[in-house]
Amino acid sequence: MTIESLIEELEQIIDEGKSVPFTSNQIVDVERLRTTIEDMRLNMPDELMQARKIASERKEILTAAQSTADYRGKEKGR
Repeated sequence: MTIESLIEELEQIIDEGKSVPFTSNQIVDVERLRTTIEDMRLNMPDELMQARKIASERKEILTAAQSTADYRGKEKGR
């Protein structure tokens, strides 16, 4: 299944939910919802996981660069 089809499945679960009178709430099939969410996690494209890894590495590189710049700035001030 693709992410798009799983999103459509989530929409279908919501559409099939029963409205709770006098509220904006709905009763949905929680087990079906959880299964669909788990399927989404399992089918997440590799590119998305790679993007997360790159973003995390970028943050680490920027933090290290800032630390180095701060340290060198303190050395110059001596």
